[in-house]
Amino acid sequence: MIDKKHDDGKFIRPLAFIGIAAIIIISFSFFILWRIDNPRAELIRIAVIDKIVPNLDWAITPATKVSQMAQNFQNYKRLYDQNQELRNELQKMSDSPHPQASVTFGLRNLKPDSRSDVS
Repeated sequence: MIDKKHDDGKFIRPLAFIGIAAIIIISFSFFILWRIDNPRAELIRIAVIDKIVPNLDWAITPATKVSQMAQNFQNYKRLYDQNQELRNELQKMSDSPHPQASVTFGLRNLKPDSRSDVS
C-alpha cells in the first residue's frame, strides 16, 4: 500500500520554496526600484503605482457631491440674504417720503390730459 503521510509534503515544500523565493525577489526588486533616483525610474514607479493602486473615484464621489451641495447651499443663502436686503431697501424707499421719488411717481400717475399742463 501507498503511504499517504509522506506523499503530501512531496509537492508542497518545493512550491512553498518557489513562492517564498519569488516574493523575496519581487520585494527586493521593488526596494531597489524605489531607491533609484532617476527620471526613468520615477516614470516606472508612477506606472507601477497606477496599476497597483485601485481607482478610487467611486469612493470620492459621495464626498465630492456633499461638498458641492454645501457650496450650492452657501451660494443660495448668500443670494437669499442679498434679496432680503434689497427688499428691505425697497420697503424703506416706498415708506419714506422722498421728494424725487414723489415727483417721479407723480409724473407717472398723471392722466394723459394733464401731462401737457406740466411744464
